[in-house]
Amino acid sequence: MRLGAFKLTPPIGVMNSNLLPKTVNGTPPAARFYHRPAQEAQRLSVSPRTFASWLAKKRVPFRKVGRAILLCPDEVDRALEKFRVGPRTEPKRRASRTAEVQS
Repeated sequence: MRLGAFKLTPPIGVMNSNLLPKTVNGTPPAARFYHRPAQEAQRLSVSPRTFASWLAKKRVPFRKVGRAILLCPDEVDRALEKFRVGPRTEPKRRASRTAEVQS
């Protein structure tokens, strides 16, 4: 087998626009870029161990290609949005106990 017989594949996330399906107006859809778990953990500023825990609990969507785990950043952001905690509001103040005792 000749060395030149191998076709080099582009890195993950780089797509050839000729291979993408065309939309109605003939332009290719937006290319999707995928990250590895370590890259995604760094992007979200969490430890790789925490992110691995999220993967094990299936809190974030991922694709498995062979042994490789691939994550689409947009899908991860949408999945984590449901865990967002809103701003803290001022707690309701209870009536003072001395006011209750006096009445």
